[in-house]
Amino acid sequence: MDKSIYKIAEYFDYCRERLNIHAVESDGTGGTWGNVCKEESYKKKLKELIGDNGDEEKICIQAMQYLGEVNAAEVDSLKEAGCNYLYYWIYDNIFKKDISKNENIKKIFIELIRIFREKIPDKDEIGEHITQSNEVPFVVDDLPKVEAIYNINKNDIYIKNACSSYKDEVFCEAIKGYVEKYNIIIKTQDRLIHEPIKIQTNTSCQYHIGVPIIITLIISLLTLVFIFLLYKFTKFGSFFRRTILRKGKNGIIWMNK
Repeated sequence: MDKSIYKIAEYFDYCRERLNIHAVESDGTGGTWGNVCKEESYKKKLKELIGDNGDEEKICIQAMQYLGEVNAAEVDSLKEAGCNYLYYWIYDNIFKKDISKNENIKKIFIELIRIFREKIPDKDEIGEHITQSNEVPFVVDDLPKVEAIYNINKNDIYIKNACSSYKDEVFCEAIKGYVEKYNIIIKTQDRLIHEPIKIQTNTSCQYHIGVPIIITLIISLLTLVFIFLLYKFTKFGSFFRRTILRKGKNGIIWMNK
C-alpha cells in the first residue's frame, strides 16, 4: 500500500456511504449475488465465522455488491480504501468493535474476497485493488488507531461548520483546548524523537580518569626511592653489591671461555 492506513482512513466516510447503499433489507434480493450467497458452502462457512452477530446471507450480498462497485471504481477513494474499509466494516458493524474477535474478522474478510474472486462473471475484469487484497489490511493493534483517525475525519465537517464563523463559542473553545493539548504532546514527543542526544562533558569524570594515573606515578616513584635507600644505607645494600659483582665476574669468565 502506497499510503499509510491512517491516510486511507480519510476515505472511509465515502466508503461507508457506498456500502450502506447496498444494505439488504429483506430476503430474496441481491440479483446474481443473491443466488451466489445462497450457496450452501458459502453460507455454512460464513455462518461459522459470523455466528449470531448477523445474517450471513445478507452480509454476503451486501459485501459482494459493494466489492463489485469497488472493483469498477474510478474514484480514488474507493479504489484505494474500498477493501480496507470492508475489513473495518466487519470489525465495526458485525462485531461491534470487539477486538477479541480479530481472528474471525480476518477470516470473514478473506472469505468474502475469495467468494467475489471465484464468482465474478469475468475474471479478467478484476482490478488490482481487489487482486492485491490477499492479506488483511490491518493488524489487530491498528484497528483502534484507525477508528480514532476515522472519527476525527467524520467530525471534521461538523466542526468546520460550527467554528468557521464561531457560531458556538463554547463548543469551539472546547475544541481549541483539545487541539492545543494534543499539539503540546505531539511536539514534545517529536522533539524527543528527532533531537540529537547531547553528551555533556563531565569534569568530575575527567578528574576520576586522571586520579589512577597520578597514584600509579607516585607509587612507582616511592618504590624507586625505597630501593635506592635500601641499596645505599642498609646491610642489604652490600649484599646486593656483592651479588651483582659476582654475577659480573662469572659473565666475564664465561665470555673468555
